[in-house]
Amino acid sequence: MSGRVFLWRCLYCQSNENSFQKGKRVQDNKRHGLSQDEAMRIAIEALGFVASDMDLLGRFLAVSGLGPETLRAAASDPNFLLGVLEFLMSDESALLVFCENSRIRPTMIAAAHLALTQLNPDDSN
Repeated sequence: MSGRVFLWRCLYCQSNENSFQKGKRVQDNKRHGLSQDEAMRIAIEALGFVASDMDLLGRFLAVSGLGPETLRAAASDPNFLLGVLEFLMSDESALLVFCENSRIRPTMIAAAHLALTQLNPDDSN
């Protein structure tokens, strides 16, 4: 089973449970598990993680088609942040390192992705 499918299954199986974020208990929102503000915070933190690793950053820039000079401006765009989370979810080892460093569960990345998708439902696939 791919990492992405596993994350989505875990998210839906745990949708009615409480989640833990940075050692604090966070009540899951019934709609998608995270507030949009929390989802944005996770995605921006994920971008910082990607930017801190030159190999990851190089791959991300190649996939996104952006240059290093445009990252800061793009960081405020929810669609760009969706792409950051999708990139991270596509690399299971990087995802797990990010989650360990950030002290969040991998399912929270999928929940953040879903919450950001709700910001622009017409723009999502």
